[in-house]
Formats: sequence, C-alpha cells, structure tokens
Amino acid sequence: MNKTILKTALSALCLLGLQSITSSSQLMADEKIPLIRTEGSTGVPIPNRTPIIVPTVSINDGGTLLTFTSTTAITFSVEIEDENGNTMLTDVLSVQENDIATLSIASLPTGDYTLYVIIGDNTYEGEFSK
Repeated sequence: MNKTILKTALSALCLLGLQSITSSSQLMADEKIPLIRTEGSTGVPIPNRTPIIVPTVSINDGGTLLTFTSTTAITFSVEIEDENGNTMLTDVLSVQENDIATLSIASLPTGDYTLYVIIGDNTYEGEFSK
C-alpha cells in the first residue's frame, strides 16, 4: 500500500513539474518589441526623472496582449498605428516599480503595426505583427 501511495505521489509531482515547465516555456515565448527613440523627440528630460526609464514591451504568443514592464514607476502614453498610418488604439498606462501593465490588442485585425510609447517629450517606437 505504501508503494502505491509513493508511486501516485511521484506521478503527481512529475505532472506538476511538467506543467511548470510548460508554463515557463509559454512565458518565455513572449516576443520582445525593441523600442527606438524617434527623431521627433525633443530630448528634453522629464523633470525629476533623469535618465528616462523606458518600459520593456512584449507581445504574447497569441498576439492578443502587450505587456509593459519597468524597474521603476512610470506613466506613459501608448499609440498603435496600422501599416497605413491609421491610429488604431491609444491609451495611458502606469507601471509600478518592478511590476507590469497590460494592453489588450485582441480587437486589432491581423497585420503589421507600429507601437509608439510617449514619455514626456520623448517618443519611442517599435514594430510588431499580429
């Protein structure tokens, strides 16, 4: 009887370990969207925030969610344009220190997009496909 319990417990632990690896792999599948400062930026630093912290942006594997992470608290505007320059989505997001903010892009049709992250007088852009 003890062997049966041990085998059942071992099987359960193996299954949990496999689920943990699968979940970690799914998290690692998110694709980072590199942001580059655009020429239209004035270069004026935000008062009391020097140097400017730019959030890290990732798109999930399903192409339905953008995730913004930052090591410091930050508030910024987000604009998404389609390949024809039409504004498809705008929002203002806040990320707390060492936390995340998410933006659903599930309603956007399949296509290529430009993401703009605006922090004060500085604009950063990145491209992604959905």
